[in-house]
Formats: sequence, structure tokens, C-alpha cells
Amino acid sequence: MVLAVQFGRVRGRLRLSRFHPGFSLGLAGARSISGFELCLLLSIGAIALATAVVALLAPPADWDSMTCHMARVAHWMQNRSVAFYPTSILRQLHQNPWAEYAILHLQILSGSDGYASLVQWFSMIGSLAGVSLIAMELGAGVRAQALAALIAASIPMGVVQSSTTQNDYAVTLWLVCVVYFAAIWKRRPSRVTCAALGCSLGLAILTKATAYVYAFPFVLALFLVGVRRLRWAMWRPIAAIAAFVLLINFGHGLRNYALYANPLGPGEEGAGFTYTNELLSVRGLSSNIIRNTALHVGTPAKGANAVMEKAIVSLHSALGINASDRRTTFGGAQFHVPDFSFSAGTAGNPIHLLLVVVALLMVAFASAMRKTRGLLAYAMTMVTAFMLFCFILKWQPWGSRLQLPLFVLWSPVIAIALLEAMDHRLVGAIAAVLLLLALRPVVPTAARSLLRGERLGLASMQQYSAAWPDLMGPYGDAVTFIASLGECPRIGLLLEGNNSCEYPFWVLLKARNPTVQIEHVGVTNVSAALARPIAPCIIVSTIAMDDPEIVVDGRIYLRAWSPRGAVHVDVYSIAEDVFWGSTGG
Repeated sequence: MVLAVQFGRVRGRLRLSRFHPGFSLGLAGARSISGFELCLLLSIGAIALATAVVALLAPPADWDSMTCHMARVAHWMQNRSVAFYPTSILRQLHQNPWAEYAILHLQILSGSDGYASLVQWFSMIGSLAGVSLIAMELGAGVRAQALAALIAASIPMGVVQSSTTQNDYAVTLWLVCVVYFAAIWKRRPSRVTCAALGCSLGLAILTKATAYVYAFPFVLALFLVGVRRLRWAMWRPIAAIAAFVLLINFGHGLRNYALYANPLGPGEEGAGFTYTNELLSVRGLSSNIIRNTALHVGTPAKGANAVMEKAIVSLHSALGINASDRRTTFGGAQFHVPDFSFSAGTAGNPIHLLLVVVALLMVAFASAMRKTRGLLAYAMTMVTAFMLFCFILKWQPWGSRLQLPLFVLWSPVIAIALLEAMDHRLVGAIAAVLLLLALRPVVPTAARSLLRGERLGLASMQQYSAAWPDLMGPYGDAVTFIASLGECPRIGLLLEGNNSCEYPFWVLLKARNPTVQIEHVGVTNVSAALARPIAPCIIVSTIAMDDPEIVVDGRIYLRAWSPRGAVHVDVYSIAEDVFWGSTGG
């Protein structure tokens, strides 16, 4: 975004020579940045700096990272391959892997997970640059470009996501690139732009399946414009874009097909955990629109949240559908208006939602706004993307993170609308509120991380204990007990369900013995066909069992250790006369 502003011209237009012939990167003709614009840039810099500190110094401790994102990277590193493997957590296999591929490279090159969160952080920075360029394509000047970037940078879900190892900001970056290059191609078609668009779309799909939904309206709009201009010749750019998409996703699709007989994967995480709606109707669509919007209206006042929840449940009754209908709700979750939080899984964006509504009304009904180049068409495409999201995918309690690309892509419209209709002092006040809202969750974490100053390596037990105090105590005690038995070259993980916290086992066990081999055992899902006999000398189980004896791959294991408390992390050792290591039998 800073580059976009620095290379802006008097009209605020940015012309990169590859996509805009005749442009020179020289600064001749560029105007100076005003005080208001400088404040916007400094605000963006403050958010970027605070989130960078957290990304570098805090461990990747969100639940999704522990169960899926970082765990699959650990398996790939150990196996020296991204091939599928037996696992109790199937989404480690079929979910789109680009963000984790990037983490894998950083982890191999650095020898630690200390840089893993930078994938999301750099994705945020790239997205901010991208939305400023999209704003320019919509006719915005330098001021609106900078404001669009600040609006995107201050999205609460984006702020907390930018320092995690999830993938919502990673897919946002590639979707922003899709929208930008689509706008460039629409104005001046070229082979280079077509290739950039195809690569961006392919990488977006390789990162997260929501890209199919969000990119479709923009690609369809581009296709319709192209057909009107090029007629039958439009098949060439469409074929080129499709070729890039297929080539980039071929490997992962082939692995999915080999295991599931479907290149897109199973479409579920187990029985009752399907991703797509089973009620494709106006009622189902209306329900999901209401509930997905409600994810962003939670307040710190529980009483107010309860009132809103009761009203939404009553509205569903009037529609003739349950607010937690299993046909439109993922995993049988119960609908609730969430409390206001800064969690990477459930943080809402209430102020940004209000700004989206205001901007949409202004674009639709203000005559001056409708004259702005392509603004109404862009806004309607965004509305279509949200409608498709609600129509196709089931509602989830953590669905606000899936909507991050939408909020980022709305930023140019919001910026243009605010500057068109409001006094700059009022816009400045709104920007200040957004800055404070963005810094609220991240500054305390950044300060604590700086005081600890112990990161840039494998995350320590103390750091995970701070994130999951009830869970990490038994995990650490189990690993300490395993170490007391002597050296064990192969350890099996017997995990409960499809959502167990796995990655800390890798961190703690590898810290004790870097050469230990870890693999899931007792797998009962489709990936069991990939299992090979590893004959572990120890099995770590998170399944509560009364029987002190278990049989895995025809070998008998006896319970050797159990924690005190509600968390089950049992340790089983093989029942043989001869034990391993230096401790003897």
C-alpha cells in the first residue's frame, strides 16, 4: 500500500509498466502526501508493526493450528513428502494446503517454527497493497487508497489472523490479486495479465476452498465482459486461466482423488460434518444470511446479546426453520449470538459491518456515487459473493473468519463512499476509532511477547501453557514420563475424534528426541488404508478407556501413566519382556 501511495500520480492513479504501458516508475509529477494521508500511513504502520511482533514472538497456539495447520507440516517434514498419511484428523489431508506449503519451506529453511506466522502476516501486507490498487481501479485517489488500506488493516478478525498459522488471510491475498488482475484485464486485456489472473485464481483455490465461492462472481463478470468484447475469441483467455488453475492444483487434486475418488476431497470431516448446505432453498439462504451477519453483532453486554439472539430465533420461527437446523448448520452446532471477542476463530467485525451497510446504501442510492466508475457493479458482485457463501456453505460458529476476504474486499468501496459523503474530520475520527479497535487485541500480546523475548525457535512448554493451561499440564507431564523410560525411536498417537490437539506433542517430543518418529495409530477412517506397521514402543492416547490394556496392530500395550484431572493423555508401553533404551526391562 505504501508503494501504491508513493508511486501515485496527481490524480492518485498507479500505472505499473507491465500492466499499463507507458508508465515510468520515476517520481516525476508525484504530489506530496498530505498530513491526513501521512496519519493514515502511520496508522497502518502501527498495526503492521504490532502484529509483526506477535507473529515473530508468540507461538502458533490457536486450536486450528494445533489440530491441523502445524500438525500437517510436522508430518510432512518427518515424512519428507507431502503425500497423504494415516491420521485421525482427516482435514490434515484433504484441505487445501498452500499456506502450509509456505510454512513448510520457512520451517525447513530456519529449522524452527518461529517464522510460521509470517505467512499470514505477509499475506495481510500484500492484501493491503492490493486493496489500495483496487481502490485506484475504482477511481480513487491517493487519500482513498490509503484509507482503504487502513480500513482493511483494522478489521478485527484480520488483525488477530495476521499473527496466526491459519489460512484465511493467505486466501484473502490471492483473492485480492484475482479481483485486481480481473479489473486490469477488463480494461486492457493482455497475455501477462491473463497469466497473472490464472496464477492468482489457482493459488487462491490451492489455499482454501472458500475461494471457489468468492472468486466465482468476479470470474463470471469477467467472462461476460470478455464475451461481449471478444466474442468467440474469449475461449483463449478462459482456456489459459483454466490451465493455470488446473496445473497449480493438479498434485493436491490427484492425492485427493487417490484417497477419496474425488479431486475436491470428501466434502466433510466425518458423519454429520458436511461442509455444504443440505437445504438449498430461500428459507435456508435467509437463515444463513441472518446468522452469518449475526456473527459480527456480538457486544460485551451479555444481556444485549441474549435479546438479539431471542429476536433472531423468533425470526427463524416466522420463516418456518429452526435457528440450528442441522441441514444448514455445520456439525450440529447450536446457534448463539457470540460474545464480543478477539479470538482468531470467532472475532466479529461490528464496526466494519456497519460501514459495509452504509457504503452499500450510499452506492445504491446516492446519485453521485453511482457515477463512480464501476463502483456499483463491484458492490453488487460483492453482495453476490456473500449470497453464494450463505447459499452453498453451512453456518459455523467460527464462520466470521471465513468471511475475512469479503471484509477486506469491501474496503475500497467503504473508503470511496466515506470520502465522497463525509467531512474529512469525521472520516479522520472514524479512522482513529478503527486504529484503536485494531490495536486493542494486539498491543498487549505484543508487549508480553517482547517482555518474554524467547521465541524464534520451537515454542516452549511455558508458552503453550499460557495459551492452554488446562491442556498443556497433562501433555507436558506425559512427555516427561516418556523421557524417563529411556529412548523410544517410534511413538504412536491414538487421538480421539477429528479435532484433537496434536501439534504440542510434536514440539515437546521432538525437543526431547529430535529423531523420534511419530505417527497416528488405530486409525479407523479412510486414511487407515495408508497405514504401515511402525511397531511403536510407546503409544500416547487422548481417548479415555477403562481397560488398562490395548491392542494396536496385533501388539499388546499396557497403560503406564495417566494424568490426574479431566484431561486424558494416557501413556501405554509395549508389553514385552525386553524394554528399550538404557533403563532395561
